[in-house]
Amino acid sequence: MRIFFILSCLLSSVLLWAAPWGALSDYDSPSQSENSGSSLGDSSDNVGRRYLLRSVLEGRPVKVYVEFRNEPEENLSLWRERVQDAYNEWFFNTAKHIRSAKREREFGDILPLLERGIPVEFVEEGEDITIEFVDWQDVVSLCGDTASACYLFDGPKIYVPKNPRRQRVTKSPFRASSEKIMFANLLHEIGHSLGFSDQYSLARDSNTHPLYRGENPDNTVMNSRTLSLTCDDADGVVNLIDITHKNQRGGNNGWRSLCKSSTAYYVNGMQLGTGPYAIRSKEDDVWNVKTYQNGVLKEDQDFAPCTDSSLSPFMSFPETVIHRDKLNRPLLAQGPNGEKIYYMHLYDSSFRLVTKDGKNLLAEERKKLAEKGKTLTRRSVWFYANNRESLLRSVKYGSKGVVHYVEGKNGEFVYLEMHFNKKNHFEVWGGSDVASAGAPKFTRPVVPASASASSGAGRLSGKLTQQVEKKLNSAQQHQLMQEVERWYFNN
Repeated sequence: MRIFFILSCLLSSVLLWAAPWGALSDYDSPSQSENSGSSLGDSSDNVGRRYLLRSVLEGRPVKVYVEFRNEPEENLSLWRERVQDAYNEWFFNTAKHIRSAKREREFGDILPLLERGIPVEFVEEGEDITIEFVDWQDVVSLCGDTASACYLFDGPKIYVPKNPRRQRVTKSPFRASSEKIMFANLLHEIGHSLGFSDQYSLARDSNTHPLYRGENPDNTVMNSRTLSLTCDDADGVVNLIDITHKNQRGGNNGWRSLCKSSTAYYVNGMQLGTGPYAIRSKEDDVWNVKTYQNGVLKEDQDFAPCTDSSLSPFMSFPETVIHRDKLNRPLLAQGPNGEKIYYMHLYDSSFRLVTKDGKNLLAEERKKLAEKGKTLTRRSVWFYANNRESLLRSVKYGSKGVVHYVEGKNGEFVYLEMHFNKKNHFEVWGGSDVASAGAPKFTRPVVPASASASSGAGRLSGKLTQQVEKKLNSAQQHQLMQEVERWYFNN
């Protein structure tokens, strides 16, 4: 299943904190033509097939069709030169950091490859990717309101403004002040074509692989806050090569980051101390857990919902932690009745999945968000109540917060919304709907959930009016309100 459509390079003015390198979340997934097969076994059959780095490592050039608008034909060679330079820079930068660190022997197996650069063949048909240089006015319609460039998976295709930030194009197709910005945009989008994810806070949770990533605070061109490649990007290239080749560089001890101030070690793309579980939801309320060992996928499990005996988020549920990461966060725990609880931590998000006998009893996400200058905390719980799919979600911002409770199926549902201040709720409304208003949507992080708090709550349902037929009697509604309020203030 294709899990995202456009990756945008946002304008730096809207970005928050920098983050390190990361592989795209489906980098080790089968290509679309292979989806019917197993993702286990010889993973070299699958790893990297969706992106262009693999073909480069197999000795094939990247076939590029360069398209440009409103430019004389004689300028085509200049745009092609920029494309070749940008592809080369990803390898050249990595080689530069290896030599600067005097670690040529350690990376001797890939250093000649890196110093040759990435070969590009410019074609008119049969391309691997299309790169189109457009006027800045066209970027919004092609990529979105806040984007300065974008990568589209369908094609694939890259749109890059040739005159970014509304700067006037002179007789020469390039201008010193805008060329650096254009080239940085091109580096970023070409990074996506090779297999790298966004690293700015508005997108990194959505398209970064849960385990193939770093945690250092250094800048990267995939964050869009720097105009050139960095040591974190060099770490990413080495890791992506090792992931694709299934090369466990440095054995079980791994290899140290090329960033001088970093103490991070990597084993086959995984930073030591993270993982080993990758949790995602699938269709039909199924949750998936992938287990990695030394960066290699070892187990792939699907957990269908336990609809008749799901775990209630309102009940006390003691856990015994079996395994923690280097930050003392739980990775694996056991419940009081033999339940197995998986944890995954991804940037500002954490996921928890409670399972038993091959079924999922409850799934939970906690996420820190920044929206309009406010720091928000969102908690979402997916479970079954009264044999019906249910969602409990809270969003806290300062001393205030809101909780949405939805329980429903087949056009009828119970819905409760409660707004809180520091000590108690000050607004309540709820009821149940029939087919006339439609059932609520149970949004799950098919990849880790998007960064918008308002959109997450807004997709639940429109406000129910007082005329809606009530399905809960007063005692039931009072009990539910008490449970929701207690859950909100205890978490």
